[in-house]
Amino acid sequence: MPQQSIIDSLKGKLDFYYWKGIVCVRSWPHWPDREPTPAEAANQQTFKYLNQLYHTLPEDIKQAYITQAAGTSLTGKDLFVSLYYRGRPT
Repeated sequence: MPQQSIIDSLKGKLDFYYWKGIVCVRSWPHWPDREPTPAEAANQQTFKYLNQLYHTLPEDIKQAYITQAAGTSLTGKDLFVSLYYRGRPT
């Protein structure tokens, strides 16, 4: 691996990692800026609202989401947002 100062100076541009004991480097993906479609923009606003709303929930409600998400790859907030978009799981 290069020195930590070199890795730090390239943060966000290059990603250094090990793969099967081999030092590898890859460039971070770059997506050109573009305007979101109206549907994407509406979804982004909804997603932003839900993420802000989660923090205003009472602690016992947030704890219930955290408890339900335990043992999964989701956080309590992930579950909250997912349930809004997908509805109650069956």
